[in-house]
Amino acid sequence: MKSKCISFCMAMLLLVSCATSSKFHYSESELQAFETFIDSGDFQIVSDWAIPLANTSLNALSNAGLLPVSSTPGRINLIGNVNYLKIQGDSTQAYLPYFGERQIGGAYGDSNRGIAFEAVPEDLEIHFDKEKNRANIQFTASRDTETFDVMAVIFPNRNSIITINSNQRRTISYRGMAQSIHD
Repeated sequence: MKSKCISFCMAMLLLVSCATSSKFHYSESELQAFETFIDSGDFQIVSDWAIPLANTSLNALSNAGLLPVSSTPGRINLIGNVNYLKIQGDSTQAYLPYFGERQIGGAYGDSNRGIAFEAVPEDLEIHFDKEKNRANIQFTASRDTETFDVMAVIFPNRNSIITINSNQRRTISYRGMAQSIHD
């Protein structure tokens, strides 16, 4: 009985310590600089990791040793591969590798198998969540017959998460860093 009580207390202590360490505290000047960066409307996100929905095809590629070094079917290393999501004023550009299943085939002779578009976004929303210290960005972009619903979250330390839903592919996410296009 005594060992169960000690185990329970240790588990509670671990849970409390994990919960309190997950909050980041930014100074007012850091938050202001972050808001200015986002308001500039002139930045890009370069991703280090693609996070596809794992499936049997990706498992087979992994088992065959065809994924990049340090990759798994659910987390693929993009370091060293050109990729970006750019927002410049009222236009967006994306060039992101895609790993996953495509429900509808691309156009005949289409050599671009990744997620690529250059478009004026529809329904662009940029919202600052001051309670969670992050910027939420949402828009829709199209290329030919494919439509992409893009959701990005950027934190004051410039870490970012991009999630892309498509009318022709399974959902995929990317983790990376936001930076000025001019850097």
